[in-house]
Amino acid sequence: MGVPGSNLVVCAPVASGPPTLKAMYEAHVDWLVQTLGRLGVRPNDRDDLAHDVFVVVHRKFTTFDSMRPVRPWLFGIAYRVVSEDRRRARHRYEVTASSGVDWADPRSGLEAQAAARHRLALVRAVLDRMSYMRRAVFIMHEFDGFSVPDIAEAVGVPLNTSYSHLRRARQEFEVAALELGLIEEDDNG
Repeated sequence: MGVPGSNLVVCAPVASGPPTLKAMYEAHVDWLVQTLGRLGVRPNDRDDLAHDVFVVVHRKFTTFDSMRPVRPWLFGIAYRVVSEDRRRARHRYEVTASSGVDWADPRSGLEAQAAARHRLALVRAVLDRMSYMRRAVFIMHEFDGFSVPDIAEAVGVPLNTSYSHLRRARQEFEVAALELGLIEEDDNG
């Protein structure tokens, strides 16, 4: 069930009770795997980390307020799971041939698909330059449309700090995107 005017999703209650873990999983696992990719998780690790996120969700499920949007809560858990995975440093840097996400329209021509994949690779390169916290705040706000108060709660930082991270992330994104040729400099300002 969506929240009017946004892309936030609230878990629909089953019958007359609260949402079930299974319903939450089925409704959000695809979004979660895509979000893990945006956070820089390698394609081969996304399913495992999504599983780890839902293990935490299972443990914390009784604390979830079903009147609140699910995705900021899930993002907060995913953010912490990915942070812990990075701290463990159990993986090595690996360049993969595919990002695991294909945003190119299969109905478009090969040239258009190649251009879309190239733009996606450039966006990922720009995101890779950001600190993990700024990247998370930027993704939540710019890609997923979450409000800054929801972001602050999800990642566990003060509201003004979240606004600061978003401002700095936008600046970093613009500078890096200009350097990589993803966007062109505006002559008017």
